[in-house]
Amino acid sequence: EVLTWPDAAQMATVYRRYIIRRAEVPHQAPEIIERPDLASFEEGDVLVRAVTRWAFVQRDPVRPIRIPKRVLRDFVTTEHLEEGT
Repeated sequence: EVLTWPDAAQMATVYRRYIIRRAEVPHQAPEIIERPDLASFEEGDVLVRAVTRWAFVQRDPVRPIRIPKRVLRDFVTTEHLEEGT
């Protein structure tokens, strides 16, 4: 089971958080990935916590740009916004 949500917006970047937990019924892993020993984890145990940093980039010229207000309004909760964004 994967949980993910946007967090902490700043001028041109947004952090996205992830929690991966053992699901009730494990899915078959693709053959190219080594299969971890999930038997040692109980249902609902957290396997991974992660954070990624996303940036809004203009294509030409390539440079970071301020996140559009409509994107912030739709995808990031106001309690995570810094003043002035």
